[in-house]
Amino acid sequence: MGYAGSGPGWPVAEILISGVGRRRLMNTAQEVLVSFLQRVGETMHRHRMVRRGERILVAVSGGADSVAMLDALVRLAPEEGSGLVVAHFNHGLRGAEADADEAHVAALARHYGLEFTAGRGDVAAAARLEGRGLEAAARKLRHDFLRAAASQHGCGIIALGHTASDRVETFLLHLLRGTGLAGLQGMRPVRRPFIRPLIALWRAQVEEYCRAAGLQWRTDATNRDARRFLRNKIRHELLPSLEREYGPGVAEAILRCAEAVEMELAWTEPLVRETLAEAYQQSQESVRLNLARLQGLPDGLLMRILRTAAVEGFGGAYDWRWEHFAALAQAVRKGRTGHRVALPGGLEGHVSYGWLELGPARPEPSSLPERPLPVPGRVDIPEAGVQVESRVCSRQEAPSPGPQVAVLDAALTDGLVVRGWRPGDAFVPLGMTGRKKLQDFFVDAKVPRAVRGLVPLVVHPRAGVIWVAGMRISQDAKAPAGAPLVLVLEMRRGGEASGAAGLS
Repeated sequence: MGYAGSGPGWPVAEILISGVGRRRLMNTAQEVLVSFLQRVGETMHRHRMVRRGERILVAVSGGADSVAMLDALVRLAPEEGSGLVVAHFNHGLRGAEADADEAHVAALARHYGLEFTAGRGDVAAAARLEGRGLEAAARKLRHDFLRAAASQHGCGIIALGHTASDRVETFLLHLLRGTGLAGLQGMRPVRRPFIRPLIALWRAQVEEYCRAAGLQWRTDATNRDARRFLRNKIRHELLPSLEREYGPGVAEAILRCAEAVEMELAWTEPLVRETLAEAYQQSQESVRLNLARLQGLPDGLLMRILRTAAVEGFGGAYDWRWEHFAALAQAVRKGRTGHRVALPGGLEGHVSYGWLELGPARPEPSSLPERPLPVPGRVDIPEAGVQVESRVCSRQEAPSPGPQVAVLDAALTDGLVVRGWRPGDAFVPLGMTGRKKLQDFFVDAKVPRAVRGLVPLVVHPRAGVIWVAGMRISQDAKAPAGAPLVLVLEMRRGGEASGAAGLS
């Protein structure tokens, strides 16, 4: 089934009526069928949806849209019906009704003599686990299943039953949430492996085709629930209101706008791809973008690249909104290691030494609990595998200061504790005059985020952080010149002087 060499569209009328003597006059039902199939064929040809001989996984929910699509694809290539595989995904949201949908689709596949494959998932559980909305969680599970099924059955593309009506609703949905140009194009006709053969037809035309072809379809009651789902509210309330207030043709005008945006985006896409290729690295779970390649880009191009990276890396920017990409763009511009951006679906973006990494959110690193440090005395820090010892001695008896030895003001002996880093901690590093946040100090010293909470801090109730063990003392806590007594703190591992958490 291919568009190559088929002219402006497949000879649909001939396919449809060749068995009845090529009648010049067709009844109303035949006219509906021919018109519908001609439009589907033209759409597939225009957008180069199918390469000749390519197997298609047809996603069928059981609703009118997907049932009509399946019937149309079978009619448009009767000699290659074996090139179609029917797939259905049960979202686990509607109990017996969902099971009946699956049985209906299985029966359709048998009727057409096609292979059938089904999948099932717990959308509600996935939404809770991943922090997504129900619609986004359902779409991700469904698309994951469809991709796997396509691979298993040797299908290069996946046909979805979205219509022009769905595209207009998506346009308004994105507009109300605040979106960029990519959102205003609504649903694209092609984003491989997905194709949308019905994208130029309205929902009313689809149902008319089903009636003309004698097709039966299932109705999902949740599609009428305008209270729980914004898309339904747009479909059943906003669009009808716009048509009443501003006259018919509103939906057609919105569709023209979405198509115009699509065309504008299409001719700039090569620039986006070329620039992204220079900055992009992908691993099994994450995407890395080179900041040096991105920081000088215009805002519009940067936002396009960030969105494309999200789609390429995670199969779709589910639940991502304009503010997420804007926050990532700000992180790129600042380029500060440690900058983090929370993203939907349990993902995050974080800047790390010249790279923006997008991937699964990392748990907050563990931090050392607070423990008192007597003077003289010792405290064990088992999490870091070290001990901190304290004593007061004469300056002449004190060891030479260094990363594992702090020589401090002897007045700072009361109320000492050893603990890990906390947000807001700051001190004046030795040799400096201004206070510096511990987070910035760790970033400058290239201490990995995962171990920052394991660096022992010696803290005085009034002076604050007086020693970042293994690294630097506070300028405010150093022993005064000429003082006869000093406070000595030493960090040891296994009885020997040691660097904190493996950092020396």
